Amino acid sequence: MEPTCYDGQIGLLNSLAFVWHAPRRGDVVGFRMEERGPIIVKRVIGLPGERIAIHCGTVLINGKSITEPYLEATGAWEWPEETVGDNIYFVSGDNRSISQQFRVEGGKVLGKLYTWHP
Repeated sequence: MEPTCYDGQIGLLNSLAFVWHAPRRGDVVGFRMEERGPIIVKRVIGLPGERIAIHCGTVLINGKSITEPYLEATGAWEWPEETVGDNIYFVSGDNRSISQQFRVEGGKVLGKLYTWHP
C-alpha cells in the first residue's frame, strides 16, 4: 500500500466505520479472503454496480476517469472493462505496479484503516 502505508506504521482498523454507510471510493479497508486468513489492506476503487476499467494506469468508472491524489505514479496498468457485482467492491493497493486487485464481498470487509507514524 505504499506510499500510503509503510512497514512500522501503527494502524487501527475501525470495525464500526461502515455501520452507518457502506465503504466509499477511496476508503482504505481491511478484509480477509479466507475465514482465518491474513488481513489484507487495499483501497476501494470500484463500487457495486459500476463499470470499471483501467487504461494506461487511469481508472475509468462508467467511462469517466477518476482522480487518485494518493498515487505517486499510475504506471501503464491495464484492466479490461467489467461490471462490479452487487455487494462487491473492487479494491487495489496504492503501489499499482506490484499490487494485486481483488473483488471483495461487502460482508468480508472488516473495517476502515486509519494509520499514523510511531
